[in-house]
Amino acid sequence: MAGNLLIANPDSFTTDRMRQYFVKRGYRVDCANDGLQCWEKLRRMSPSILILDANLPWGGGDGVLACMRSYPVFSRIPVILVTDPLSRMHNVSDPVVRCLQRPFEMKRLFDEVALLLSTRSGV
Repeated sequence: MAGNLLIANPDSFTTDRMRQYFVKRGYRVDCANDGLQCWEKLRRMSPSILILDANLPWGGGDGVLACMRSYPVFSRIPVILVTDPLSRMHNVSDPVVRCLQRPFEMKRLFDEVALLLSTRSGV
């Protein structure tokens, strides 16, 4: 079951690669490259899942998560948090439902997204 994804990542090459991967599989994808843009797009599109890089500039992943937790409508959007291999994961509570450490295979991210969407829809 395809859904709406928001990918928030500061690296345009990585973001474009992720976007293409999911679009080819029937997903609707929007992208943000900083925390402010991510928050703006979250408010506008209310995605099925947010794929959030912890190192997002202008507010960071922590800032986006803090804003989401402040508003019940956004705190229900599941987040897959992407982190560095040695980073401390400070925000591994709702709305974060999965953490992926770089590097990871795109197939693994795809499987995580598909699993989250299927459990949310009751399939």
